[in-house]
Amino acid sequence: LYTLLGQMLNARGRFGPMMFAPILNNLIAIAVFGLFFATMGAKDPDAGEYTTAETAWFGLGSTVGIAAQALILLPVLWRTGLRLKLRFDLRGVGLGKAFRLAGWTVALIGLMQLTQVVVVRLATAATALASGSGAIERGAGIAVSNNAFLIIMVPHSIITVSLATALLPNLSRTAAAQRAGEVRTQVLSGVRTSLAIIIPFAGLLLALAGPISRLLFGYGAASEDIDLVAVTLAAFLPGLVGFTATYLLQRAFYAAEDTRTPFLVQLVVSGIQVTLSLLIVPRLDPVFASTGLAGAWSVAVFVGALSALGLTRRRFGPVHVGSLALFVLLVVLAALPGSLAALWIVLRLSLIHISEPTRLRRKSRMPSSA
Repeated sequence: LYTLLGQMLNARGRFGPMMFAPILNNLIAIAVFGLFFATMGAKDPDAGEYTTAETAWFGLGSTVGIAAQALILLPVLWRTGLRLKLRFDLRGVGLGKAFRLAGWTVALIGLMQLTQVVVVRLATAATALASGSGAIERGAGIAVSNNAFLIIMVPHSIITVSLATALLPNLSRTAAAQRAGEVRTQVLSGVRTSLAIIIPFAGLLLALAGPISRLLFGYGAASEDIDLVAVTLAAFLPGLVGFTATYLLQRAFYAAEDTRTPFLVQLVVSGIQVTLSLLIVPRLDPVFASTGLAGAWSVAVFVGALSALGLTRRRFGPVHVGSLALFVLLVVLAALPGSLAALWIVLRLSLIHISEPTRLRRKSRMPSSA
């Protein structure tokens, strides 16, 4: 309901409400956790599973939060002049066309899930091997990979998804008017705009991979894996550029009511990702399985972006790949000084952190004065 109401608002040029509605959900979630601790106390890690009442509390809180996130959009939608009413006559409302378009989307999601099954099995197998050999206790595989992927999804969610959301309504109107050249121009402009922000962001994440991993996961059981999270994050980051381009280029096909082409692009990505994962991961030390999986994903989405560019040229007209490549190179060069400066600061702070205990030990050996 939240997605459907939000898309109705987006189609009317009202992008803010859908973006801000999750804040209400977050506030309710914070309240649920706070009341849980106030009434039931902090959960002892050795106390076993959650009770039925504790589980129901979290489930009910989640449901109330997402319901509020959806329902808060209704008053905003009414103010746009749109009135919703129940209809029981389903004939002629476009569901047949919607289901036909959704078929390829369901197939795409199914393909992504099958790819994820392969990734999870490889990652968990590596975790078992690493634990069995005594190399590490936890996290060679899926936990490390998921945590690193969560980090790279932050710039994607804030920048790329927001831009795509604002771009899609106008893209759809242009595609409906059969102006293919304008669709191509708009979507490529969106790709350039997004990459102009994503690439510097990726450079900073690469330089700050260690401190960010330590900040987010340097506590509890996850603290054992922070170095692996940092390395895996670094392997994911090159793919962020290809992932951004692919995500935005696919919006042009969705605007043209073409859900088959995004499926074909995903078929390329999944095929390469699975093939590389099966070839690389078994040959790596199990500890670095998550890094190998991240590298396979980066290569796959980069090739997927090239495939999406080729299909865009075939559907919407000529795409100057050389010009786009030069733009990416210039952005990389512009972002390089900042990334190197951040890396230099991180290294200097690391040296200070290493040398400080030595200096204190030397000071403690000095004889005290009379």
